[in-house]
Amino acid sequence: MTTPHDEQTREFLSRMVPHQPAIRNFILSIHPQPADLDELMQDVALSLWEKFETYDREREFLPWANSLAYFEVLRFRKKRSRDRLVFSGLVFSEELVALLAEEASSRSLAEPARVALDECLGKLDTNSRTIILARYSRGTSIAELAASGKKSVHSLYRTLEKLRSLLVGCVHRQLAAEGLIRTP
Repeated sequence: MTTPHDEQTREFLSRMVPHQPAIRNFILSIHPQPADLDELMQDVALSLWEKFETYDREREFLPWANSLAYFEVLRFRKKRSRDRLVFSGLVFSEELVALLAEEASSRSLAEPARVALDECLGKLDTNSRTIILARYSRGTSIAELAASGKKSVHSLYRTLEKLRSLLVGCVHRQLAAEGLIRTP
């Protein structure tokens, strides 16, 4: 017989284990001391487990885990700076750690954004998709596209502007629906 605690443990592990390598990479990106990695991972895993009840299941796990990892790294660095035996090597300021964390978070959004863009491109009609792919994948010039499509350059610019706007809106909606970004 499984208890609610067992179910929560299973759910936590099913979310944590697949993301462990990404969390480790995130930690190393903001605290490049491989000797500290195991201790930090242990602290992060414990913190994630302790705060798992506050995790919003509608959102992606990795951004939530990385935000907690960021604070664990800051806590670790603060504790380490008070120790008498201060470690030697590369030490980042808290401001730099914050910038690195922001950069790592934006990199983790790149793949879901690419997937969303592919899905949004698939929703376009064939002619619109052909125009977008010709312009941005193959690098076809506006003049060449206009000539091949028997359109004016001005008309093609307007078409591309509308299509870009549609794609941006579609990608934003998909990322928001997945809880990866907030909508204003």
